[in-house]
Amino acid sequence: MQNLPQELQTVLKEIALLHVEFSKKNRLDSFGKLNLLAKKNGIVFVGDSITEGFPLYEMYQGSKPIYNRGISGYTSLELLENLQEMVCDLEPSTVVLLIGTNDLGIGNKPEEIIQRIEQICSDIKGKLPYACILVQSIYPIRNTEHHKVASFFESDRNNEEIRRLNAMIYEMSNQLGLKYIDLYSKLGDKDGSLKINFTTDGLHLSIEGYEMVYDELKKHF
Repeated sequence: MQNLPQELQTVLKEIALLHVEFSKKNRLDSFGKLNLLAKKNGIVFVGDSITEGFPLYEMYQGSKPIYNRGISGYTSLELLENLQEMVCDLEPSTVVLLIGTNDLGIGNKPEEIIQRIEQICSDIKGKLPYACILVQSIYPIRNTEHHKVASFFESDRNNEEIRRLNAMIYEMSNQLGLKYIDLYSKLGDKDGSLKINFTTDGLHLSIEGYEMVYDELKKHF
């Protein structure tokens, strides 16, 4: 990509972004229709592409209905704007939230991201007062020669900013009486980077990574 002429790089990025936006809209529209068929009092995983890629239906063995409401490329602002279709219409008993890494990827600072995450949690609590909300830490990334995060798009993600945001998510969760699930330390190596066997590209998880995350989360279902 970097070896291509700048004008061609710009065109390709614009095409890719249009495709991402089209995919987001289609997936959100499908949720509106699927929600009409869904059972209440289930478990809803909501977030971005890391959630969308979660093989929940293969891993979950419980009796409650479980739903994946992840949308690739989603930010906290987009989730906040579409909470009704993605969470509230399902009237779940448990909400598993993971959001914020794409906000960092487009240059947002932890101080502004946490305000939106707090609003998301407050809105869910207001509409679903009896639901258990599990707030996951943002996962670490692995930016090495063999694992380049967001190689097609510019990315400002780094583990220092992720740790800062996680500290804010932890404090917010305590203040709102929510369950904070620290997965950063479970997924990270001794340097704080996403363990190599837990990732496919430095950002998204491998099956081994999802297995570890699921083993931690299922303790709270």
